[in-house]
Amino acid sequence: MDESFPENLFVTLPDIHDNLSDILDSYFKTYNHDFEPIYELFASQYCYPETNLINQFLNLCQALECYHRKRNPDALK
Repeated sequence: MDESFPENLFVTLPDIHDNLSDILDSYFKTYNHDFEPIYELFASQYCYPETNLINQFLNLCQALECYHRKRNPDALK
């Protein structure tokens, strides 16, 4: 693993240490399994940074499209 990885995170453990219990509780209360493919597409940008730029862009586009369809199921009707 790249040693610079922690510096690339949006949030580090020291940032949330004092509120970790509340943050995890909120996360598990609001986690929606219907959005899991969206989470995975978004997270792939950070878990696999070696993915070429075109695939990163397409994954983000697909995540946005999936999110829109989940949030607006009647948009195409």
